[in-house]
Amino acid sequence: MSKTEELLQETLRQNRELMKEIKQLNEQVAYLTNKLYGRHSEKMENPGQLSLLDNSFTDPEQTGNQSEEISENQTAVLVKRHRRTRSEIISEDLPVKETINIANTVIN
Repeated sequence: MSKTEELLQETLRQNRELMKEIKQLNEQVAYLTNKLYGRHSEKMENPGQLSLLDNSFTDPEQTGNQSEEISENQTAVLVKRHRRTRSEIISEDLPVKETINIANTVIN
């Protein structure tokens, strides 16, 4: 056998080994991907843990309307607050610039 044929045989053997390794690695990636992202069934480690929620959420919480309800011996008094107008909010000592628009002509 010549040197070239020996190198060719060695190269082919290495190629077969590498192809086997690639196949194994692809199978491993597929298996691990399936384990990580595949279908899962949810299993409770402690089935008694659900009972913690049974008692605490049976009574409804008090809503805002219930807390604002007035009892029989209380009377409701509605006080309407005075809202400040724009002229009351703006200070009187601010400078005023008046502009008059006449037919698309601005006069200052």
